Amino acid sequence: MRRPRLSLVFASWRRRGDGRRGGVSGPPVLPPLPASVAADPALRAIRAGLRRHRDRLWLRRAVRRAWRVLAAVLVLAAVALAGARVTPLELLTSILLALVVGGCAVALLAATAARPTLGETALALDAEGGLRDRVATAVAFASESTGAPHDAAPEVRATAAFVARQRTDAARALAAAPARLFRPGVGQT
Repeated sequence: MRRPRLSLVFASWRRRGDGRRGGVSGPPVLPPLPASVAADPALRAIRAGLRRHRDRLWLRRAVRRAWRVLAAVLVLAAVALAGARVTPLELLTSILLALVVGGCAVALLAATAARPTLGETALALDAEGGLRDRVATAVAFASESTGAPHDAAPEVRATAAFVARQRTDAARALAAAPARLFRPGVGQT
């Protein structure tokens, strides 16, 4: 019997998700804001507000990852020191120095990889700021046009009016969101 190629097996796993029920493999991802943001003042305001909050969210994620790396480096250093008590290690100072330098490099890489997109920032802002999906919906509808011609179907005009109202509401909610929402906290996960 012919065995399936390993790459095909992994590809089918990626398509199905991570094995959880429903096939969801991670947090929802919103599409990036289009280049036509400059045309709509509400989308410009949303993008500017999201950038401010994205920087704070990035700082919080970087601090959280740095604490985890520090904990791992301390555990590895304790193991190295305990090993030096049992067996003499001439290279103990070199090992400890390598752990510190490696930990700094891993923390820097983890902080770089932790940078959220505007869509992730919108989702986090809605969840933690109590905005009830206003900003994430505005980002999701960013590719929709708000200008419908007068001879368009009523459904098209209604959709355009809804998107325009939704963007305005999201911009107002984003402006009212507290600036210190994503501060690094001790009790946050």
